[in-house]
Amino acid sequence: MYIQRYVYEAVKDKLFSHNVIVIYGPRQAGKTTLVKKLLEPFGDAGVYWNCEDPDIFALMRSFEIQKIHEYLKGKRVAVFDEAQRIPNIGMLLKLLFDTYPDVQYIATGSSSFELSQQVGEPLVGRSWEFTVYPFGITEVAHDPLAFSKTLDTTLVYGLYPEIFLLANAEKELKLKTIAAQYLSKDLLIFEGVRNSVVLQDLLRLLAGQVGNEVSYNELATILGVSRQTIIRYIDILEKSFAIFRLHAYAKNVRGRVGRKFKAYFYDLGIRNALVNQFGAIDPLTRHDTGALWENFCILERRKFASYAGKTPNAFFWRERTGEVDYIEEENGRVRAYECKWNPIRASAPPIAFTRSVHPESFTILNKDTDHTQYRW
Repeated sequence: MYIQRYVYEAVKDKLFSHNVIVIYGPRQAGKTTLVKKLLEPFGDAGVYWNCEDPDIFALMRSFEIQKIHEYLKGKRVAVFDEAQRIPNIGMLLKLLFDTYPDVQYIATGSSSFELSQQVGEPLVGRSWEFTVYPFGITEVAHDPLAFSKTLDTTLVYGLYPEIFLLANAEKELKLKTIAAQYLSKDLLIFEGVRNSVVLQDLLRLLAGQVGNEVSYNELATILGVSRQTIIRYIDILEKSFAIFRLHAYAKNVRGRVGRKFKAYFYDLGIRNALVNQFGAIDPLTRHDTGALWENFCILERRKFASYAGKTPNAFFWRERTGEVDYIEEENGRVRAYECKWNPIRASAPPIAFTRSVHPESFTILNKDTDHTQYRW
């Protein structure tokens, strides 16, 4: 079963625009399916290379441009999947692009940390960059009824494509397998990871603190490592698409990156696997229902802002007089969102917030909200 991705048309529109296309995203988020779909119209004029394959790895690592070109004869599109595995892939793509510019080169990577470092300088001004996330809720639930039926399952099992298409009885085991592989393999390829146990414990700590402010110093104390180690590891978790951070809103730009932050997960199924909690959504039995809903709402806004080509600054707001879950700031305009699972618990924005921030809008997102609110 193929589900059309919103990012598909955006990438398709950039084909043959005299740039390399670079696609980032978590493992198993659908990057390979996307590029193979892009290749379909080209038939034999397209070539797909999995850079984790030993033979492909050896060929690309050789940097024998003429030999590589032999495989490109008659090709219009060439895909390098998991391209970050190839040393100096950015320089290789630049050489191929400069020497054989009629071919459209597409590179994918499950680590923005590795791939962006490699392609950054060589491809300055020569690349289009996209991010593929796990399914967005409106990609799999196109109308209010489907949205309502899908919502509870999404908060428990997330929206990884492979997981979404499984029967519920199989989802939990598969998620635990993905989480274990992620912790035991994928995170440990990064330079600077000297203590895998600390990194795994850090991720689990963050999984238990979704929606709460945490501090680098507190995490360092709990895990018995330096503050700099925590900062380094959180940066790795973010660039490998495990989590993303929000800092507190402040009019003074320098004050926005403070000592505390909130961490959210790119997939709730992975988060729940880390804390081994797959119980049904019920505020009476799951005390993290509000946190899961907050993560879901903010993540969905993030996904579809990306797909719409938007890059708003994102924050939360908190003072002694109250809190606002999510703020988007773009071109001087501020939109505020409060995430309330229960429609009965609607609330007005804190007076101090409206007086100091002057938001253009304040929207309450609850389980009965029109599902189009999550899209741009």
